[in-house]
Amino acid sequence: MRELMIIRHARSLYNIDETVGLDEGLTPYGHDQADMAGHFLRDEFGDDYWNIATSPFLRCLQTSQHIKNYLDCECVVDGRLGEMTIDYHKLESLDVSERREVFSKMDWDNYNFHDFAHETMSDYLVRLESAWEDTPNRSIIVTHGSPVLSFIRMHEGTFNSVPLWDFSIGNCSMTWIRGKRIVWRTRELFWEKPYKNYDRKPK
Repeated sequence: MRELMIIRHARSLYNIDETVGLDEGLTPYGHDQADMAGHFLRDEFGDDYWNIATSPFLRCLQTSQHIKNYLDCECVVDGRLGEMTIDYHKLESLDVSERREVFSKMDWDNYNFHDFAHETMSDYLVRLESAWEDTPNRSIIVTHGSPVLSFIRMHEGTFNSVPLWDFSIGNCSMTWIRGKRIVWRTRELFWEKPYKNYDRKPK
């Protein structure tokens, strides 16, 4: 049975208008969010094995690293999970060469490079569908708001265009798909047990 946990990255500097760069890292609160997500998943699922597939954008790599700290799993970097960049005409091609060293415990062997600076709508649709088809069972997908909406549409069988962004996907929210059912749709952890009450540490 296919089981996916689709997570939007934690809060980034771009999300709070601290930068105009589309490829920036997490805020301090974002790091706390991502850490809490990893802790929550370990508490919720114990030692169950998951694969992690992550976008190469910095905010997703940092989110995935926090989650990986709590789970015994591999983490694969997949360019097909990157942000939808069609409306960002000044974006330069994403250079991940230095990130391979910083995030060296992640698997870059099958990194699928995409020239996000020159992507068309058709390119976006094709790469998202390809990533959806190739994602292994029992996977955590760490990506961006628009791809989360797209993946939900794919699961529902209604994906034929790019969903309009409507702010319904919170930072670090989780969508849990199990078989044909959506168990959680964009569940946000700030409704959960307060983070400061956690007393367990990462592995």
